[in-house]
Amino acid sequence: MKKKKNPILDDLSCFYKELKDVKKMKQDTVFHSKPYKLYQKNIEKRNICNQDAHIQFFNTNSYKNIIKKNSVSYVRENSLNHELIKLKNKVYIPEITLDLHGLNQLQSKKELGKIIILCCEQKIFCFSVIHGHGKNILKNQIPIWLSNHPNVLSFCQLKKKFKKNTTLYVLIDYNNHY
Repeated sequence: MKKKKNPILDDLSCFYKELKDVKKMKQDTVFHSKPYKLYQKNIEKRNICNQDAHIQFFNTNSYKNIIKKNSVSYVRENSLNHELIKLKNKVYIPEITLDLHGLNQLQSKKELGKIIILCCEQKIFCFSVIHGHGKNILKNQIPIWLSNHPNVLSFCQLKKKFKKNTTLYVLIDYNNHY
């Protein structure tokens, strides 16, 4: 009886005979970064710039509006006094609350900028800011920062009878995009 040759082994042996003198090619290919990674980096940089864009309005060195340090209310224009009265009488109810407990001044400025951007995008005209107790640094600085921002129409601090109030109600103009 004749043994049948395996055709696969025949093919492999022929293949290896042909490749006997072949040398491995040197890989000198340059791998470029993928374009979507660069795009993501640009988006991250743009988001950081957008978040920090409103901080310029909170610069305490440039007082556009004269405001007392312990001010309880502010209105941008005298023609908007009726809006301030509505805000004090709780006609406007804040839709968003920003809590700044435990944040330093720079973090507070960033968060105020973010919430104003959010209110402009979502068309929210009233929000509240809770600054908390402590050394009253934020209590004194937040009204100054808000009075310098062009989107802020007015703000006030509502009176409580027995406790100190740590909340500011802010009315903004979301049609102005700065």
